[in-house]
Amino acid sequence: MDHFTNRNTLGKADELSDNELHRTSELSDNELHGTSELSDNELHGTIELSDNELHRTSELSDNELHRTSELSDNELHRTSELSDNELHRTSELSDNELHRSSELSDNELHRTSELCDNELRGTSELSDNELHRTSELSDNELRGTSD
Repeated sequence: MDHFTNRNTLGKADELSDNELHRTSELSDNELHGTSELSDNELHGTIELSDNELHRTSELSDNELHRTSELSDNELHRTSELSDNELHRTSELSDNELHRSSELSDNELHRTSELCDNELRGTSELSDNELHRTSELSDNELRGTSD
């Protein structure tokens, strides 16, 4: 090998080594940059997921609170309706009791009035009979005296 050929070969070897080093350096930089981007994206993705999870959890909590509130309102409304129905029914029962008491009182008064009328009628009949009998006795006495 002559000196010139040897030098070209060494020069090529140096160029190859420089190219390999440069290329290795670029690969390393790209790998590092790629890893850095991946890490940033992974962190960013994790942060977005966490935010979304928190937002979704917050929405679920709000929906649960809203639903619980609606259930409570419905229970209160239903309880109020039940109470109103109970009051209405109690009022109807009271009205029916008062009406029935009134009918009973009217019936008692009517019956008492009939009893009083019958007693008065009976007393009147007795009085009439007594008068008639007394009149007969008086007539008989008078007749007996005139005989």
